[in-house]
Amino acid sequence: MELIVDEVVARLKAQCPSVRSVADATDMEPIKSARSELPGIFVFLASGGSPESPETTAGRQRVVVRYGLNVVVKDQADLKQVFAEIKTALLAWCPEVPGSSAVWDAFQFHSVDLQAIENGQFWYVQQWRIPFWVSPG
Repeated sequence: MELIVDEVVARLKAQCPSVRSVADATDMEPIKSARSELPGIFVFLASGGSPESPETTAGRQRVVVRYGLNVVVKDQADLKQVFAEIKTALLAWCPEVPGSSAVWDAFQFHSVDLQAIENGQFWYVQQWRIPFWVSPG
């Protein structure tokens, strides 16, 4: 399965000026050490697969993946700004991945959940889905 975590991180870094920390969430250490560097966004692959009735066309198959964003803010004013910047960065964005045989559709918002309130910090998880087409080889 194609992974574009690095591309999502790069997009958010470029498009979210109020965010002080943007990183891949697979290493939890940056999340822990970035608590003072807020607001922060930490990207991870949440899930992926083909629909129950997979669409195939001319040897290609449609796959849908969801990317999660751990969004950590100090207050609700930060939250409103960061969520708006994320929406601007990702909604309807069609990534172009050099060297990839996948054809990416546009990012779509999926959900947001409050995960924790800790030491005056709000931890949210936003999930974004993106369909793409894969072909053999």
